[in-house]
Amino acid sequence: MKTKTKFKPEHLNQNLVARSNVSYPAQLQLCELYDELEALLLSSKGELLTRADYDIISDKVTELEFELQRLWGFPQDKEFHRYWLSVGHCKCGAIDNLERLGYGRIINLDCSVHGTPQEI
Repeated sequence: MKTKTKFKPEHLNQNLVARSNVSYPAQLQLCELYDELEALLLSSKGELLTRADYDIISDKVTELEFELQRLWGFPQDKEFHRYWLSVGHCKCGAIDNLERLGYGRIINLDCSVHGTPQEI
């Protein structure tokens, strides 16, 4: 039995739904993915997570973003992903990265989620 989603089709951008001709079954799938994404991002806020945990969560967020792009009818392009900035306690600069969507990412090397792991 499927769990009921919190996210509903009426919460989706209806102009984009119409413009992209997103079917109702696809809208329901989008809602499930947005619920899954929200739960995943919330779980990434824990204080005891390791870099390996963040890597696993980040990979799953990337998978979800590709699936969201597919269902919305967009090209599947990692350069247009935005939820990676919401993983854990990311310090990669959301405003700078959102302004650069499609043109590469700015990674803060001191970010515990995306930066270069430092040997001690």
